[in-house]
Amino acid sequence: MELRHLRYLVAVTEAGSFVGAAARVRVAQPALSRQIRDLERELGVDLFERDARGAELTPAGQATVDAARRILSSAEAAFAQVRLAAQGLAGRCVIGAGRLMLWNGLLPRMIERARTEFPGIEIHVEERALASQWSGLTDCSLDIGIGTAPPPTYTRLASEMQALDVYDAIGVAPSHPLAARTSITLAELADETFVHRDDEGLGEPFRLLRTEFVRRGFKPRRETKADSLEAMMVQLRAGTGWSMIPRSVRRHVGRELAVIPLDDLAVPACYARTWRRGDARPVVKTLLSLFRRIAEDDGTSERRRRTPASTEAIDSSGTSCPVARLELRHLRYFVAIAEEGSIGRAAERLSLTQPALSRQARDLEQLIGVPLFERAARGVTLTLAGYSLYDSARELLQDAERVAGEARRAERGRKRSCIIGIVPTPLILDVATKAIRACAVAHPEIAISIEDVPTPHQIRSLSEARIDIGIGHAYPSGTNSDIPICRTPLYSDRLDTALIASSSPLAEQSSISFADIVDLPFLFMRRVFNPAFYEFVMTSFARCGYRPRIDGEYDGLTTVWSLAAQGLGWCLGASSQRTSPPPGLTALPISGFAVPWGSELIHREGEAREAVLVVLAAATQAAADVVAEHDKPRKEVLAGGEHEQ
Repeated sequence: MELRHLRYLVAVTEAGSFVGAAARVRVAQPALSRQIRDLERELGVDLFERDARGAELTPAGQATVDAARRILSSAEAAFAQVRLAAQGLAGRCVIGAGRLMLWNGLLPRMIERARTEFPGIEIHVEERALASQWSGLTDCSLDIGIGTAPPPTYTRLASEMQALDVYDAIGVAPSHPLAARTSITLAELADETFVHRDDEGLGEPFRLLRTEFVRRGFKPRRETKADSLEAMMVQLRAGTGWSMIPRSVRRHVGRELAVIPLDDLAVPACYARTWRRGDARPVVKTLLSLFRRIAEDDGTSERRRRTPASTEAIDSSGTSCPVARLELRHLRYFVAIAEEGSIGRAAERLSLTQPALSRQARDLEQLIGVPLFERAARGVTLTLAGYSLYDSARELLQDAERVAGEARRAERGRKRSCIIGIVPTPLILDVATKAIRACAVAHPEIAISIEDVPTPHQIRSLSEARIDIGIGHAYPSGTNSDIPICRTPLYSDRLDTALIASSSPLAEQSSISFADIVDLPFLFMRRVFNPAFYEFVMTSFARCGYRPRIDGEYDGLTTVWSLAAQGLGWCLGASSQRTSPPPGLTALPISGFAVPWGSELIHREGEAREAVLVVLAAATQAAADVVAEHDKPRKEVLAGGEHEQ
């Protein structure tokens, strides 16, 4: 199958006849008919019911047309994104920042500005302290660092000042004898324990503090070192001593510590943006330029805000990418070269000659209008535009592979058949047996098939249309799902709380609904960080009819909580957090929402085929009967002692 087959199928559907479609795509009508016949043979279904009056789509044909339109639209969007990436208006940038930059709100403000001006750029934040941040920049796992400038020994890195701060207060536990003071002098701290991170942990600000202590002749009698900011906060809350607190984070730590201004000490601190020297990637240059303007604005970012970059500026000539000439083979060849890192090895993998594959690669670059590969004697590497296309190309190829499954699924609907995927545990086997027996009596015309499908594979099997219903265990499956999934739980658990900025008007409510937050970004981890939990949460949202708006994804909870506290979105929490939410956040119960666990039935959301709906109802009733027969609470019966093979 190639994209031209899908283009021809859509043309026939929209023109209403083969003759009209042939004129539209400028192909002879007999040749167009042969192409459609070829597609039907490959899919193994009839796409049209033909008679003297013309051709009408079969259910399988309609499913294939829907998939074809989706694939062709995705190809257009992918090529637009590639061109944006080549101009530095799209792509991915990894920013490393320590907890201090998150606590003081500097990084969240920078991210908000970047999203406003460059919505096509995906920003990923990694929480890294100074030495880890500098090594990450050196080994290319980070693109930009926000924090303290590196020492001169990091010769490959360059840095510029981003913002200023000042250390002019101390923090102690609320129970500390000094906590009631409204101000204090440095000399009064001589007999108290000084809690701090080591020189490497705090960098230049701590060295400046040390220098000022020496100049003043101040030396604490006792000192305690902490390995991290979190460890230092724990020691302070335990009442072991005091530490210096920068002005920018007073509000953040004020909920946990007593912050006391110093009458006679104020040490400046400089926060910097750091990057690799010679990094010429457009997306990095774009963000560094923006961060320079933010620094020039001195925090008043609204004053010089630019008009957001438009996707209409893809091509200076004003012409769109000629997707009409693209074929799936171009994408197959591109993916093979990207994964092998060599045109020679990719040619062997594809059973092609190297010159032929090289010509196909150059044809694709000419179609898109930007270079996708950097060619060298030892092989090829992807350009930024190539990286942008790679993921989209793989998704398009996967979508194309699913077309046959979608067509056969629609064909099963016409033939009144249903395939159930099960985990062969005793209880689930009882459910399937009772459901089949009930359908055989009430609906003998429905043909039901049973397949052994482990729970982790059931969602993928539904996505690929290999099964119609899954009966398994309700825990994260760890598989991709490109379609909304409905779950019928047999017992439930509680992940049912929204964490909202305390400054938000929503925080004054006693509870919240998805309608209240439909336009508020949902702050969540990257899928690759924990694919199983990511899919589990997103599927649960879809079951409630909620499609979250996701503007960015982050790995660390502190990052998510900090962004949410700045009012940049909301995040999911547990009911136990309602009494003690993270700093700056209010925990509200989400009306009508609870993440399910236990055993469950799964099927596609919006399923309309009568045979599947009949079997689904029978399986649901059978599950209730099985639970009742075992004479135990549903949660204990279905959760106890079963082990999936």
